[in-house]
Amino acid sequence: MFWRLVIVLAATTLVGAILIAVYPPFPPVMSLLDNSFTSLVHKFGPPTDSSPDASLPQWLRPARSVAWRRSRIIADWELRINYTVTPFEPTASPDYVSECLRWKWVGFHFPCDAAFRARVQVR
Repeated sequence: MFWRLVIVLAATTLVGAILIAVYPPFPPVMSLLDNSFTSLVHKFGPPTDSSPDASLPQWLRPARSVAWRRSRIIADWELRINYTVTPFEPTASPDYVSECLRWKWVGFHFPCDAAFRARVQVR
């Protein structure tokens, strides 16, 4: 009887932690495409990371990349915003926004949601 109670409590705790982790702390990514950098800093505070992705080739790297992270017990949510305009201005709108859930001890991102602003060149 004691072991059943322990198993039920452990399962309930694990399910509760997973449910808390999958609720995103950031608004939907589509709603962030029209916000300026200063309004994003006002909403989320100073960014925790501002380095562009070094795994990308130089010609694909954004001019500026910022990220915010929020912890959710067993996982972290990361909001990454890239800007391609140069020179970068605080009133610039993002060109790419992604929101990913990173499971801490597993080491992979799941799920991710992304939105981007495309530029079309007409000749």
